[in-house]
Amino acid sequence: MITSLLPPNSTDLERALEKTSASNFALPAEDVKEIWNPDTCSTDLLPYCAVNNGLNQWSDDWPENVKRQRISTAIEIARHQGTVKSIRDVVSAFGSAVEMREWFETEPRGKPRTFDLVLTVNSQSDASPSAKYVDDIVQAIVSAKPAAAQFLFTMGIDTAGQIGEIGFARPVISIHLISEDAR
Repeated sequence: MITSLLPPNSTDLERALEKTSASNFALPAEDVKEIWNPDTCSTDLLPYCAVNNGLNQWSDDWPENVKRQRISTAIEIARHQGTVKSIRDVVSAFGSAVEMREWFETEPRGKPRTFDLVLTVNSQSDASPSAKYVDDIVQAIVSAKPAAAQFLFTMGIDTAGQIGEIGFARPVISIHLISEDAR
């Protein structure tokens, strides 16, 4: 028997609705803990777990491991938003790597509040990442970077594949883009 959450002055109709819905929506507390944990949440409930953790960017096309990692790191990224750490964490959550050089690290020194970003997107399967997937990473970077900062974006795709039994090939494709703010 579930204890009523209704106040003492509730109507008969409210009590009847509570009794009916209690049997339909009963969910043990252990299940609730599993739903809000990105590591144990069922795949179909991951979007709700993402909203609960404050993740404002989501795509059903992402691989499951990326979805879970984005949810796991959402709060930590929000805490450090606007820092180099938040950009590195965002890219890492997508299973990719990034190299950054801020304006004061370049020779000659660059324009203040700018940085160069080299993103290496690791292939999540046998196929190379889609343009939408790369765009999702860039949009997450734009959300994580300092609001006034502009960046030059260079992209490489790491598609390590085995040739025979003794060698590897690493074709890298580079694309240069300038953030919308820089135009």
